[in-house]
Amino acid sequence: MFCVSQVWWTADGAVWTCATSEAAFTGRQDFVLLVFSGQLWLLGGYGRSFYYTKEVWASADGVQWAAQAPLPAPMATFAAVVLNSSILTTGGVSYTSGWTTVTVEYKTVGIVLLK
Repeated sequence: MFCVSQVWWTADGAVWTCATSEAAFTGRQDFVLLVFSGQLWLLGGYGRSFYYTKEVWASADGVQWAAQAPLPAPMATFAAVVLNSSILTTGGVSYTSGWTTVTVEYKTVGIVLLK
């Protein structure tokens, strides 16, 4: 498994520039990255040794990242969209004491667990 915390950007899809070679968050894969309220948001994922995380990070420039309120459960391999000033997530997997499927809604005003 190759997990890094590099952030890259491109204006044309052909030439890529490294914004930072080591962001504040640990390297991970199977995370979600989206744009919300004018910032990049990185949600969940897992890193080395299959460490699942519920971390949420935000950045206005891809270089400086700030930790945000966490997801209600560690999760990876899920989907997320922005809708009506909220980030909605669905699906995903987590491993705490066994494989589970997680469905959550993450809002700027709080977190609500959907069943």
